[in-house]
Amino acid sequence: MLRFCRVLRGRFPERRKHDRYKRDVTEQRKPRKRRQTERHTFIHLVPVSSQSYNDHDTTVLSWALGQSRGEGLQVSGDTVTVEAEGTYFIYSQVLYKNTTWLMGHVITKRLKGAETKLMKCLKSMPSSVSQPLNTCYTAGIYFLESGSTLQLSVPRKSAELILTAHATFMGLFSI
Repeated sequence: MLRFCRVLRGRFPERRKHDRYKRDVTEQRKPRKRRQTERHTFIHLVPVSSQSYNDHDTTVLSWALGQSRGEGLQVSGDTVTVEAEGTYFIYSQVLYKNTTWLMGHVITKRLKGAETKLMKCLKSMPSSVSQPLNTCYTAGIYFLESGSTLQLSVPRKSAELILTAHATFMGLFSI
């Protein structure tokens, strides 16, 4: 075998010039380009309470700041206001404790009087158990203009929800 390798080295002189175990040091010493953008802005919200509105047949969640970075997003009660326009990944989850056969929630964007439903999440509820629990998670990517407000609502009055940080939450981060 050793004799065969020596024969091959003689036939392919270009292999002698480059040892495959050595790296080209000049490539390693080039300075890496740093990202010119600042760190991504994000906000993660945890539930504080829910308010039922009988005239609209909805339940709206109020939020507290769980974690955040940056200045582009602000929470106030039941809405998140976008101060820095851009593309955002939006996510939400709600844990329902309800005997109604179908539960869900909606993320609504409001801007200059216009209302747009960005995401809807629907989940069938178990009917044959003593504690009917089920979660609904949804996420998406949207361009949000400066001044937009987002609100999570459940299209059902007096919806029974589990309002703990690990079960019900909402968040956004810039991408």
